[in-house]
Amino acid sequence: MLYATQQKIELTAVSETDAPRWYAWHMGDARRDNVNTVSPTRHYAYDLPGRYVVQVLAVNHISNASSQPVELVLQTAVSELSIVHAGSALRGNATTLRVRFTGSDLTLEWNFGDGHAATVTQQNTSVNHTFDRIGEYEVSVKAYNDISTAKATLTLFVVERPCKTPAISFGLLGTDSSHHTFERATSVVIEPVVTIECSMTEVANFQWSLYHRLNSSQLSPPGLDKATLQQRVLYLDKNLLHYGDYRAMLKVKMNGTFVYTMTEVNFSVVASPLQSVIGGGRQRNVSRQDVLELNASASHDPDFPRDASFSYRWTCQPLHTPTAPCFRDGHELPRNATDPVLRLPAATFASEHSSFLVKVTAEKPGRRSRVASQLLQLNDDAAAAGTLAILVDCKACENGYVNDDDVPAFSAICPRCDESNVDYLWSVYVVADGHQTGTQYLL
Repeated sequence: MLYATQQKIELTAVSETDAPRWYAWHMGDARRDNVNTVSPTRHYAYDLPGRYVVQVLAVNHISNASSQPVELVLQTAVSELSIVHAGSALRGNATTLRVRFTGSDLTLEWNFGDGHAATVTQQNTSVNHTFDRIGEYEVSVKAYNDISTAKATLTLFVVERPCKTPAISFGLLGTDSSHHTFERATSVVIEPVVTIECSMTEVANFQWSLYHRLNSSQLSPPGLDKATLQQRVLYLDKNLLHYGDYRAMLKVKMNGTFVYTMTEVNFSVVASPLQSVIGGGRQRNVSRQDVLELNASASHDPDFPRDASFSYRWTCQPLHTPTAPCFRDGHELPRNATDPVLRLPAATFASEHSSFLVKVTAEKPGRRSRVASQLLQLNDDAAAAGTLAILVDCKACENGYVNDDDVPAFSAICPRCDESNVDYLWSVYVVADGHQTGTQYLL
């Protein structure tokens, strides 16, 4: 009887009477050779291929009877079949091909794609073959036993001089089958590492192709320059692709030859978080006699910059007493406003607090949002009443960081100033761990 390893086999002891009280099983392997059961049926799986002799002894308190031995043949199904070739296949020289697999009792049937008869081997993991002509060949091997079959193929290039197929890996992206995620508002950058060993040329040509992973249809995004797909590094501009799952296929061909390698990498484009912004900087000094303007109109959707259909959720809390109310007489900021600008008298803020943290979240259905905050320092002395309100803006700083080689532009806005008679003095401070240090840079 033939079975596969790891397959659960049902064995039943049949007695002419109902006298047996228990059964002693001898399974023929060293793992659990002798096991007693009350039931006449036993389920068992073998780990290793081979031939096993099974016997069962039916026992009661006064007698026993032994069954005839039954031979079981176990094979392991073939899987993980692949062809391996190292080096170059040279015309007229014997080429060694190796096969990797999991399985037992296999017959291997090789077809070299050059018109020669197939070569059949038993359990031999390598084979030699001589190709008479240069060219591209599809070598295949079929592996089979009594319970399974599998096939693997390999594209083989037969050349006059040594020239290996380029080896490709994707560095930080991991293996060829890895999956990487890009937000739509960021550029898609896929950089392969290509290793070349070819005596005929050191120049390689690159060709990328893009596909939908869902239906395998090829992509030609509007605005995509064909030259972009012929570079080693695939660089796709932000907002070029819509949300979805994609596959990038790369073909690297040695220049002037027919030797090439093809591989692929999967990636997804997902929604970027909405950017919430409160104009005027992270901190503002405000007189309680002023009308405070909170402006979130600079909030934007980085995936669709022209779409400003947001709702705005405002919150406020005293900085040092977060659970206390911000306002007198139960006044609150709107939770679901469509207007990005709020104007309210600063005198409505609770008089027992001087520092307030205001937050806004620009929202769209089904989208993630980043929260923007602004610290308000309210002053009610006479000197503060004459203080001009100054707003600071920096478009490049909205994410909270800039690259060290960027040149961020800061602008000061004074809504009530006569610009013809205003001087500005800028200072830049070092902030460490959320606290301003004594280090100051004067500009």
